[in-house]
Amino acid sequence: DWMKGDENQPLLGFPWSVSAGTKPVTKGIWMSSTAYLTDRKNERIAIVVIDSQGIYDSFTTNKDWATILAFTGLVSSVTCYNVLTDIKQPELNSLLFFCHYGNAAVQGSTKSKPMQNMMFVIRDWQISSKYGEQEGAKHLAYKLESRDAYREQLDSYFNKVSCFVMPFPGMRIEALDYHGSISQLNETFKDNLHDLVKLLFDPEKLVLKEINKEMVTAGQLIDYFKTYIMMLQGEDLPEPKSLFQMTVEAHNRAAMTSAKSLYVNSMKTSTDAGPLTEEQLTQEHMKAQKLALQEFDQKPKLGTKAMSETYRSQLEEDLHKTYRRMRQDLRRKKNDAWRPYILGSATLALAIALEVVLARWKWHRVLNLVFNLTCRWAFLGLLTWSYCSYRNL
Repeated sequence: DWMKGDENQPLLGFPWSVSAGTKPVTKGIWMSSTAYLTDRKNERIAIVVIDSQGIYDSFTTNKDWATILAFTGLVSSVTCYNVLTDIKQPELNSLLFFCHYGNAAVQGSTKSKPMQNMMFVIRDWQISSKYGEQEGAKHLAYKLESRDAYREQLDSYFNKVSCFVMPFPGMRIEALDYHGSISQLNETFKDNLHDLVKLLFDPEKLVLKEINKEMVTAGQLIDYFKTYIMMLQGEDLPEPKSLFQMTVEAHNRAAMTSAKSLYVNSMKTSTDAGPLTEEQLTQEHMKAQKLALQEFDQKPKLGTKAMSETYRSQLEEDLHKTYRRMRQDLRRKKNDAWRPYILGSATLALAIALEVVLARWKWHRVLNLVFNLTCRWAFLGLLTWSYCSYRNL
C-alpha cells in the first residue's frame, strides 16, 4: 500500500507545481518511463501511466489538442477525465469533440468501440458531503438523464463510462511551499484518494487493454502507438475545425427535426379535433411553435449559442412556412364549401326555367312530370351532399 509509507515524504516521480494554473507543467503527452508490473491469475500485467496536457490554452493549436487527447483515449484502457467541481456542458462538448476525432482516425480499422473505459474524476466536489464511486455514479446518471444525445454518443465510443467524486484536499496545498506530502492532506481526501487508486490499480480490478476485443501485449501496444500516430497525422483525416463544424451541424439539424416533428404532431392534433377558424388556427400555431422552439433549445448541442441561433432562425422560418401552407388549405376548403350551394342554386334556376317552358306544351305532360321529379330528387341529393361536405370541413 503506497500510502502506508512516510507521509512526510515529498511527492516525487513526475514534475508538478502548485502554481500550475498560471503556468501549465504538462505539455503534450507524458508517459511513465517504467512499466509497473503486477500479477493476476498467472498473468503478468504491465501498468503504464499516461498524463496529457489540459485542453484549451493559448499555445496549442486545435490540431494538436485533438491529436493529443484522441491518442490518449485510443491507447488507454481507462481514461480519467479530470474536471473541476462538476461535469459542465463545455467539458462534455470538448470530450465528445475529441472522441469524434479519435473515432474518425480509426474508423474502419476496428470492429469494437474505438475507446475502452472512461471515468470522470470530479475534484473539489461541493454538491454534497458524500464522495467516491457510488456518489459519482448517481451524479453521472443525473447529469445525463436529460441529455440523451450525449449519453448515446458516450456509449458508442466507450465500453463503460463512470464517475468518481473527490473532496477538496485542504488549504495547505495552496501554499507555495507545499511539496506534496500526504500528511498535509485532509483525512477525507486521503481516504477517497486511497479508494480511487485501489479502484484503478488493484490487480483484481485492473482493466486490461483490448483492441478489436483482443488483449494487447506490451510489444503490440508499441506498434499501436506508431499506427495511431500515423492515422492521426494522416492527410485523409479532417481538420479538427471542419470536423467540429460538421458535428455542430449534425446536432443542430437533429434538434430541428425533433422540434419540427413536435410542431406538426401538435397542429395535427388540433385540426383533427374539429374545424378551426383562421383565428383559431393562428392561435394553435403560436402554441405549437412555442413548444417546438422550447424542444430545440432543450436539446443538447455542440457549439456556441451563436451557432445554434442560425439553426433556430431556420427552424422558425420552416414552421412559419408550414403554418402558411395550412392556412391556405383552410381558405381553400372554405371556398370549396360554397361551390355546392352555387351549383345547387344554378341547377334550381335551370329547373324552374325548363318547367315554365315545358308547362306551355300541354302535350308533353308526361315528359314534364318525369323531368320535374328528376330535378327535385337531384336537387335534394345535392343539398344532402353539400351538408355532408360542410360537416367534414
